[in-house]
Amino acid sequence: MLKNEKTTNYDEIFSSILRESQLLNKINKIKSSVTENSLTENSLTENSLSAKYRRLEIEEIDQLKKQNNHAENWETVFVVKDFFTPFISNNRFYGICCLGRFAGSHLEVENKITLQSGIYDSIIKDSIIEDESLICRCGLIANYLISSHSVLYNINTLTSGVENILNNINSITIGPETGERAIKIFPDIDIDIAEYLLTKGIDLIYNQFIAEYKNCCSLDIGYIGEYCRIINTNTISNSFINNMTEISGALSISDSIILSSEDGITSIGSGVNISESIIQQGCRVDSIAVIHKSVLMEYSSAEKQCMISQSIIGSNSAIGGCEITSSLAGPFTSAHHHSLLIACIWLKGRGNIGYGANIGSNHTSRLPDQEILPGEGMFFGLGSSIKFPADYTMSPYTVISTDTTTPPQRVEFPFSLITGQTAARSIPLSYNELIPAWMLSDNIYAVIRNEIKYRERNRSTKSNIDFNIFRPEIIDMTIIARDRLKSVLLIKDIYTELDIEGLGKNYVTENNRIKGIESYTFYIQLYALNELSRRIERILSEKNTIDNFTIYEEDNNKQWSHALQTLYDEQLKDISLKDNMEKLLTKNKIFLSALFYSKDKDSIRGHKIINNYAKYHKPTDKDPLIITISEKIQTEQSRIERIIDKITKQ
Repeated sequence: MLKNEKTTNYDEIFSSILRESQLLNKINKIKSSVTENSLTENSLTENSLSAKYRRLEIEEIDQLKKQNNHAENWETVFVVKDFFTPFISNNRFYGICCLGRFAGSHLEVENKITLQSGIYDSIIKDSIIEDESLICRCGLIANYLISSHSVLYNINTLTSGVENILNNINSITIGPETGERAIKIFPDIDIDIAEYLLTKGIDLIYNQFIAEYKNCCSLDIGYIGEYCRIINTNTISNSFINNMTEISGALSISDSIILSSEDGITSIGSGVNISESIIQQGCRVDSIAVIHKSVLMEYSSAEKQCMISQSIIGSNSAIGGCEITSSLAGPFTSAHHHSLLIACIWLKGRGNIGYGANIGSNHTSRLPDQEILPGEGMFFGLGSSIKFPADYTMSPYTVISTDTTTPPQRVEFPFSLITGQTAARSIPLSYNELIPAWMLSDNIYAVIRNEIKYRERNRSTKSNIDFNIFRPEIIDMTIIARDRLKSVLLIKDIYTELDIEGLGKNYVTENNRIKGIESYTFYIQLYALNELSRRIERILSEKNTIDNFTIYEEDNNKQWSHALQTLYDEQLKDISLKDNMEKLLTKNKIFLSALFYSKDKDSIRGHKIINNYAKYHKPTDKDPLIITISEKIQTEQSRIERIIDKITKQ
């Protein structure tokens, strides 16, 4: 949403949220039918509710009593005009209760087992229960609106206060736990707004927006939306639960907003504890997960006893078994095992946290005032320990290898491997070895797999995610890293940050320096030549002939402008178009070989170690990703050959 800071009108953006928010529009509709103080005997006969509800007839009261229903005062039990008594039994009614029509339609409770709509074996106080819902074995429902066709079965308590129950527009502590980066959250927040707040800070416009949003979000009654299914749950209090939400076996949900829809059903499962949090649509929270003062953005999941506190989890993320505190973990963050993430600002996400990884050394024995900024797509290996403060934002798709301890540092080398020392050297023992561009030279399969995986798994409707890994901003980081490797003044066996800027507390060998330069250069030029080929193809589709002036002309396409500058800098502009396209053909072949090699290493190692490895593992040439990319490259090669043919004939 907030892609271009210079041209973005934040006032207009926040105004549009206030106008277009589905949640705010829904709350406004609820308030228009259930106005403040509407649940009183006088108001029910005088205000807008009088058009829908009436008092019970004497015959209806007698029949309800025969069905073992009791009321503190039958005069304060109101019903719809076509009210039907048979499916209401064994209940207690207190205060002002409004009941819809229940005709006994079958609603699924669990495992395709259905029960008839109605109200059974429950205590209801000061609540509205709309048509064709099922309320069964609920210990206490108080001050709630239960929408039509919802199922509430075997719930201990479902209660709310009479003050604003949606008062969870709180400040949460992101980054340093001492609170310097605290931001105010709201249900419609997306990753772009969160990034803006964390990088630019909260301003007057945002504070005014939050105040108005909070006012629009006020509601003095708890809410369960249409077609919700809530079963075997202990307590729900002061919460807004939107349409289609499924809750089964939750321990507690309090002071929270659960968003859900037909297109993105939110599911909350066994033993879950959610408090003062916002769960956006399509999320799944299960298996004793604990969520406190946090936001789970669209289609993220939390499971396996994970603990998330004072944090924002980006869309499409999967958190399991991990403890996350005071962090923003951007989209597609994965943490499937027991690990620790504290005081982390991971704006771009797409990374992975391995078992036992300790990304939490934010405490200096004085104050927990330190933080870490990982780069996009970083991988923290098994048992790694990351000391704070640390900044890896200029090192996207870098791997911290298993059991590696990294000191406080700033590292600016994309696609690298940071691993422990391989031999005694004349450098500090705390230094690790950094292999620049290792992911490009030795593990390109993982890079391409990530790009395809995230593109296929994305379900977010709010975030505008560029899934291309080799895009201008990352290419620029790669160019800077390559040029630093090239600019050493004295050739040595070992280089440190005294020799090469951006290395942090790591060293690079001469062999890996040379290899890094070659790998960075290859992918920089591959990116630029691919953009050139698309540029040539686009112009040839409009004209019969082309010339260098037309091809290398600036236009309004930002991607092309960046690629054009790269072609200049890489001295590719001085080469003929035909030679550049032939160079691209060669690079595509090399890329495909590198992709095959990076995957085949696993197969070769597996065969050496496990006797029946081939029985359970596909050979590399049968790997689905290898097949997909091979077909794509074959199509690309044919396209480029057609371009060469047209260039040759003109």
